[in-house]
Amino acid sequence: MFDQVWTFLQDQLQNNNVFSGVALVGAMGGIIAGLRSYPARIYNWSVQRLFMEFEITIKDRAFEWVEEWLAAQPYTRNRARWLTVRTERKGRNDRPHIILSPAPGVHWLFWKGYFLIVNRDRKETTTTGGQTQTPVERETFIIKILTRNRDSVIHLLHEARDVATPPDEERVEVMTPEYGAWDDAVRRRPRPLESVILADGVAENLIGDVAKFRESHKWYTDRGIPYRRGYLLHGPPGSGKSSIVFAIASHLGLDICMLSLSDPNLNDKELRKLLSNVPQNSLVLIEDVDCDFHQRGATEDKENKLTFSGLLNALDGVAASEGTILFMTSNFPERLDPALVRPGRCDMKVFIGYPELTQKERMFLRFYPDHAFLAKGFADVVTGDVSMAAIQGHFLKYRDCPHEALSHYQEIQ
Repeated sequence: MFDQVWTFLQDQLQNNNVFSGVALVGAMGGIIAGLRSYPARIYNWSVQRLFMEFEITIKDRAFEWVEEWLAAQPYTRNRARWLTVRTERKGRNDRPHIILSPAPGVHWLFWKGYFLIVNRDRKETTTTGGQTQTPVERETFIIKILTRNRDSVIHLLHEARDVATPPDEERVEVMTPEYGAWDDAVRRRPRPLESVILADGVAENLIGDVAKFRESHKWYTDRGIPYRRGYLLHGPPGSGKSSIVFAIASHLGLDICMLSLSDPNLNDKELRKLLSNVPQNSLVLIEDVDCDFHQRGATEDKENKLTFSGLLNALDGVAASEGTILFMTSNFPERLDPALVRPGRCDMKVFIGYPELTQKERMFLRFYPDHAFLAKGFADVVTGDVSMAAIQGHFLKYRDCPHEALSHYQEIQ
């Protein structure tokens, strides 16, 4: 059988010009197709053996570092023709600063004698929560450096960090929602922990708990527990609830995502999207949560479209982000629905009340460090429900006159 087929093919190749032509074209096509794959194979082989490669996702702070670093490179300023525009403001009263960085795609450039291949990839995926799907933007930088030296990667990231955040300008970024994403960042100087005067042990316990949580990812994963932590700080107005959150963020090197549930532009879908895209090394702060949700259906008559069930699903639903640190503040915790403050959504409740005797004394010494005797007298005479904010306002009024601050203590309200 095989001999007959071979004889037939030989006869066709020798005597049938059409058949032999088709066979020749087919053979040449196969050879060309095989040769065309070799450049890609050689390129992939070279990249794997000659380049260091690292990936940065948009959820990590380093993404913005690299974006600003790329914006400052000669390639972007002089040669790049495909650019992405981003704006940011250093302060709420400042004009937006325009940042031009390489657009999604592959870019080749040189840096300090190294050859770099930068691939910026952007795509949108969806996460399912309940019966709805939430769009989530996924963007990454994949950078290849022609070297086998790992130190070059660290050096590049250090330089990018210093370009975006100069060492002498350390800041905490306070972000708010802008068109469904965390943006509109304001950079504020870190607040020293000692500047927030609470009852003994309160600040230290909070910082210790947050720090322990950040080191416990594997512990949560091994036990099948969602890797999230929620805190409720409650107490009278002006007691320092928001201030301690800012001091904790400063102390641990975290940024702050501030969320207002009364925002008329906020709905269930937008909230899920925001909480599923919390930047890494950030915490979420919801102030005065009792003003927005003190019972189920509390927002039905409000202008915004956010529902109580939407809030609960966003906090710990399928689409909720892993590693989220959530702080909520409340002046009236008794108004909050138990479903909102149950374990898993609120794991630690801390009361921050009116200042005790030692707190008032420490506050006086912070403004007037050389007047310990007056500080004790001030703490003794200031009684009743007086907030730390009221005491601080009194000291600002008599900032250079400790004796008058004491003698006019009755002005504190």
